[in-house]
Amino acid sequence: MNRRSDDERTDEERDAQYLERLVRSLELSQGFSLYFAICNQRPHVLKLMKRVEGEFPPDTVLRVAIEKPIISLRDYLLDALEQTEKPPRALFVYGLESWIGKPEAPRAPLFLGMNTIRNFFAQTVNRSLVFWIPEYLYLGMLRAAPDFCSVRSGIYYFADSLPDQSRTELLTSGDQTGVMGLSLEERKQRIKDLTELLEEYRSVSEEMRDWTAEARLLRRLGELFTGDGHYEEAEPLLFEALKIRRKLLPEEHPDIADSLSCLGWLYRFQRRYQEAEPLFIEALHTRRKFLPTGHPDIANSLIDLGQLYRDEGQYQKAEPFYLEALTMRRTSRMVDDPLIGNSLHNLAELYSLQRRYQEAEALYLEALDIRRKSLPRTHPYTATTLHSLARLYSFQGRYADAEPLYKQALETFRKSLPKNHPYITETLNNYLAFLREQGREAEAAAFLKEWET
Repeated sequence: MNRRSDDERTDEERDAQYLERLVRSLELSQGFSLYFAICNQRPHVLKLMKRVEGEFPPDTVLRVAIEKPIISLRDYLLDALEQTEKPPRALFVYGLESWIGKPEAPRAPLFLGMNTIRNFFAQTVNRSLVFWIPEYLYLGMLRAAPDFCSVRSGIYYFADSLPDQSRTELLTSGDQTGVMGLSLEERKQRIKDLTELLEEYRSVSEEMRDWTAEARLLRRLGELFTGDGHYEEAEPLLFEALKIRRKLLPEEHPDIADSLSCLGWLYRFQRRYQEAEPLFIEALHTRRKFLPTGHPDIANSLIDLGQLYRDEGQYQKAEPFYLEALTMRRTSRMVDDPLIGNSLHNLAELYSLQRRYQEAEALYLEALDIRRKSLPRTHPYTATTLHSLARLYSFQGRYADAEPLYKQALETFRKSLPKNHPYITETLNNYLAFLREQGREAEAAAFLKEWET
């Protein structure tokens, strides 16, 4: 059977080959020896180190993470060795790229001093030393500390391809309605996958990073955190996505409007209305100017502003935005499209606040019918309409109609949102108040106890 060339082997096969060589070298090493393991992605580095460590007894390999500026690598390693109970066979040094950027690498004080202490290194460290670093950092070290690098015993190149683009597209696809329709466990997994993929993008050197894809990951991750009520986690992600897009794209690009809207949602949910309004206005202006008339994103911006003004109590100012968005969606979409359901629900909310109950009820019922037909059974948007309709009936004294809707809303929210989500808290508090207003204190206490267990 013919042996395949190195170019014909897969990344996994090449990694396995180099790992085998590195393990064998560490097994045979006596005293000080220097190795370079070249890999551009931090998550992949961590996986490779773990595989090597698995070939040796526990505590045989000492990991040394360097993620802050240090003056002397030798002293830093000696301090790490002093903290171990059992002398390790090898030291794995990683993390240098976190604080030594590519332009600075050849001039980094850490590297410039390594030539002069080359012999002291061998005398004091006196064991195998493996640098896990990206290729650009290795080249910088070669230029800055050639004498030190000249004593290396081996160099190993591992797979360093960019993160999977198809996986990025899969994780960032879909609109807000679809993303919110994921089950609670599915959204937790989506957050985990997005976080891991984002780390892969960030582990690549500056000139290789796909900033456009990175902004999409940040935006979707921020949207998920916002939807789950984790606002503190969402804000820096959405802000960073907007910053990247403003830097990369023309001023009136629709992706910038998208980021403006996402950040505006977050601020609106936090009742930071003065910060949200200019973001929504800029997004709408950009979309009207850049996108064709009737584009769905224009309707999204109209609704954003309508919701903001509604929350602020500016009902007359909010209504024309809602009406324009509803007209736009009825004209361009199928009868049972969930986005039409969203517009109906939003307008019903406004009319309910204005005590235009008859108009609001008709819109809520139509929105509920569309959402039940077009969305998953446990979608939180359906629960939102159930809760709002229950509130409407409560205001009218129609308690028998309201109560089952409260319970349906709570049960649906329980299946689709984190336990401490603001929507759940609001609905639960409203239902308990509903019971107490009717003098049903004991039932309210019993329901709360059962809910908390």
